[in-house]
Amino acid sequence: THSGSVVFDYRFAKGDGGKVLEGFGVNAIFRFASGVPYTRIQSPTSLGQAETFEFGVRPISDPRSRVPVEPLNSSTGPWTFNLDLSVSKAFFVGPVTAELYVNVLNFFNTKNVTGVFPITGTAQDDGWLASPLAATYKENANYIDFYKAVNLNNRYFLLNVGGGDVYSSPREIRVGVNVIM
Repeated sequence: THSGSVVFDYRFAKGDGGKVLEGFGVNAIFRFASGVPYTRIQSPTSLGQAETFEFGVRPISDPRSRVPVEPLNSSTGPWTFNLDLSVSKAFFVGPVTAELYVNVLNFFNTKNVTGVFPITGTAQDDGWLASPLAATYKENANYIDFYKAVNLNNRYFLLNVGGGDVYSSPREIRVGVNVIM
């Protein structure tokens, strides 16, 4: 519902700031947003054609199994915050300008929740282990730990069947050179 950004950009042009600061620049973009709206759904009463590992993901990828328990988009996920930072230094050699830069996306490495499992409303639990349908599976030794490792911690089926992730991208650092002639 709500989103915004604050942009800071400061640069020294050619001939400004002396030899050290000439061509130096810094750019910061801070973004924030209220949670993404979603609709809570009823926990499935049967697996149908789904596998146990798809239980929490199937409603995301296949709308036929969704049974809403509230009006459309009545719930919202948590707020998100992100800072991207870029630092650059330009070198002026005759008619050529070479700019070295470092871009750091998600500077604070914030693990923002960008989506939730519609059964539980969280990014940490897809609802399978709390479902009565999982009772016989949980009797197997190490099943709960295995399920948590594969589906909840590493989100294997969400990424491969659901078509996305519930978390934002981790910190990414890009280093490069721009040459302008």
